[in-house]
Amino acid sequence: MTNTSETAFDALHVLSDLHLAPAGRCVLRAHAELVGLIDWLTAQPGRQALLLNGDVFDFLQIDGYAELSLPLAAERMHGLLKDLQGEPPSRDVPGALRRYTAAGHTLYCLAGNHDPELHLGAVQQVLSEHLGSRPWPDDGADHWQLTVAGRRVLGLHGHDGDAFNAISGARMRRAEAEQAGTVPLPPGSRLVRDVFNPYRFTRTADGRQPYVFVDALSSQRAVALGLLLLDPRLAMQRLELAVGVT
Repeated sequence: MTNTSETAFDALHVLSDLHLAPAGRCVLRAHAELVGLIDWLTAQPGRQALLLNGDVFDFLQIDGYAELSLPLAAERMHGLLKDLQGEPPSRDVPGALRRYTAAGHTLYCLAGNHDPELHLGAVQQVLSEHLGSRPWPDDGADHWQLTVAGRRVLGLHGHDGDAFNAISGARMRRAEAEQAGTVPLPPGSRLVRDVFNPYRFTRTADGRQPYVFVDALSSQRAVALGLLLLDPRLAMQRLELAVGVT
């Protein structure tokens, strides 16, 4: 299925996988540079669109995130934005995005596998109120499509079609319509929550974080094997819990 917006733009800018998260748990280390880029885009003329192409936020880094809870999704989105807005002005990403939309430009925040909550109408409403973003039409579709400078541009987030990581928009919107309490997390999300995070936040007696480089590793299945080499005891405790590896 193809996702289509009838709005035509003079320029489209796409950013993906920012993984914005609470202070101390955020993978992104370039808040100030991102704010500078958004402010530069804000100053550009014409009909501009900024499309944040999935994993805009990282809900899996929220403290106490035990499950993908639909009733808690909007509250969690509020909390994430409040935390991010607590940064100094030069690092305030939501503030920069508000300036962008206040200048008349269009912002879309699409869902990825770390923020499937963005498929929910309630969460998009929070983003609209705080950032001025627009909800994406036909959010149950697999791809997005825009007209830019007279040409059609097609895109998707990298987890699309990957059963290890994917949570489809159609499934999320169906669960919302049925007023479901939760949607099961895929194995990749459980791996991040139950295995990667304990490594990321492990500290030695002198306060060092020896495994922060885990964020830089790409293949989740390969990383699981690597974690066994780093700390077999911790790996076996967490892998069985997350994905049934024994």
